[in-house]
Amino acid sequence: MKKILAFLSGATISHGLTALAGLLLARWFSVEHYAIYTVLMFLTGAMTVLTTGGVNIAFSTIVGRTWPDRQRAAQALQASLNERQLISVVVLPFFLGIATWLLYRAHAGAPTIAALLAILLVQWHFDMKLKIAGQLLLFAGRALGLQVVDTVLSFLRLVVTIALHFAGLLSVVLISVVGALGVALRAPFVQRWTRQELPAGPAPPAEDDRREIRSVTKRQLPIEVFLVFQAQIALFIMAWISTPTDIASFGALTRISQLFVPITMLVNAYAIPRFSQTRTGVLRALLGWSMLGLVPGLGLIAVAVVSPDLLLLLVGPNYASLQHEMLIGSFAFSLGMLANTVWALAANRGWNRWVMLQVPVFVLWCLAAPHFLDLSRLADIMWFQLGYPFALLTAACADIHAAHRRGELRA
Repeated sequence: MKKILAFLSGATISHGLTALAGLLLARWFSVEHYAIYTVLMFLTGAMTVLTTGGVNIAFSTIVGRTWPDRQRAAQALQASLNERQLISVVVLPFFLGIATWLLYRAHAGAPTIAALLAILLVQWHFDMKLKIAGQLLLFAGRALGLQVVDTVLSFLRLVVTIALHFAGLLSVVLISVVGALGVALRAPFVQRWTRQELPAGPAPPAEDDRREIRSVTKRQLPIEVFLVFQAQIALFIMAWISTPTDIASFGALTRISQLFVPITMLVNAYAIPRFSQTRTGVLRALLGWSMLGLVPGLGLIAVAVVSPDLLLLLVGPNYASLQHEMLIGSFAFSLGMLANTVWALAANRGWNRWVMLQVPVFVLWCLAAPHFLDLSRLADIMWFQLGYPFALLTAACADIHAAHRRGELRA
């Protein structure tokens, strides 16, 4: 418990610094520039999901089953990196094409688009080195060390952001370069700690691991593509029929969801490794860790009901009139936190058999929503966002029910 509290405190400080930098950008950027920055934020998250999701789930499943066998972990790590490279070769060209269109619709100029795409590729390069290795370090109990590094880098990013503003040099491109440098500076620590945890010498991938990772990836990749489309569909709609002002407002409201990031980090760092290794009391562990996604959301809704202006104060005067949209968004953000927590716990235990169920659920939502929502209005776009976590939670519940029927959900 002490380690969890220490990590959560560190995560809160680290994310608090990152959130403060983001909130300052919402205040300092013009609405037009913040629209471009909003698109970039969504693209960065989408790129990671597309090139990691299924591989990372398979890696966690294998290591959770075999840890603390370091040799098996090294083999699974190498197999996962090989698989991710193959996925990236296929996915990245399509991703970059879509990214170009979205940035263009946000009124970014050609030089800006070219620069931002190059920065996204740099981030992908370092993310390739760090994402799965970082997951291994969580199993090895290195979460606190990683958190210290993240806190220092968050502080440096905040300092550089403030310096750029007062020097009159703040721009979307430069702030994106700062973000990419933060990812790059994390690499030496992750790589050194990974070498310390794993046996020296090469670790050829085990054929069984390769088959399992390939199987999970094939099962997961179509849904990862759908998940990205699902999570970004509001952005696509606004890019098609709305204005950059609506995109910027949507991005500013989304900043409120950053309040949940320390909880997400705690789930990734502690809940997933521990739950994937739980042998007894599985149901109790699932319910207990799932509360991480429920309680904070209820708190956010309470604040949004009592004092939405307090939340809007965080994103600055350009968005102070969005009280109604903020209240709606709090419901979507809260349900999303719960759904992502429950699904991540189930998926990283290898239960993601019904993951495709969210496709027809969300498609039905998309077909029904235009009959009672006006998707050219920001408030209705926020209501539309509820469809994503509802579909994900439906799939997670189906996976958990199937695991119970297989006898894998022991009380």
